[in-house]
Amino acid sequence: MNKEMKTFFIILILAFIFFGLKYFVSTDDAPGFIEKVRKSAQPGFDSMNRHIQKENYLRFKIDSMIAKNDFQNAIQFLNTSTIDSQTKLDYRGQIAFKQGKFRESLNFFSENIDGNSYSMSVPHRAQVYIALKIFDSAISDYKKISYFNYDYFKPLAEAYELANEKDSALKYYQKFIEYYPDSFSVKNKINFLKNSGKYGMK
Repeated sequence: MNKEMKTFFIILILAFIFFGLKYFVSTDDAPGFIEKVRKSAQPGFDSMNRHIQKENYLRFKIDSMIAKNDFQNAIQFLNTSTIDSQTKLDYRGQIAFKQGKFRESLNFFSENIDGNSYSMSVPHRAQVYIALKIFDSAISDYKKISYFNYDYFKPLAEAYELANEKDSALKYYQKFIEYYPDSFSVKNKINFLKNSGKYGMK
């Protein structure tokens, strides 16, 4: 094929591509195309919103039962609800904790965590360790979760304080106050710890 023929075919192919795109992706049809996509996606968004609303309602109902110490109905509701298994385990741990069954709640939370540092049960398990006065384990859990959520700097500081490690408690109270500078209770804690002697910081 000579050079002129090659040039002709290249121009012809480019012309087909140009006019083809212009035909299939017309700017006049763009609003209609967007509207069509929006309408086709709407049922999916509606379904997702309904699912989220249902999940929120189920959690609100269980939270209300636990707050009222209505543990029997909470457990029964958990058994019949469509909430995911991880959330159910966490709720079972919360119920056992409020009943004073600390070892049982510890098992539920530990099963739910199973190496997952992001688990909702990590701070809950830390609370159990605090109740059992196993402060080093509580500190470990609070440290893990505080990497992802600075709200847990305060309970981490409190755990260090309970373990009588005041310098470390001061360190994390100060980290917390960076995000919540108006927290007067934490400011008072910082002032108290600064004037009450220091121990090894971790």
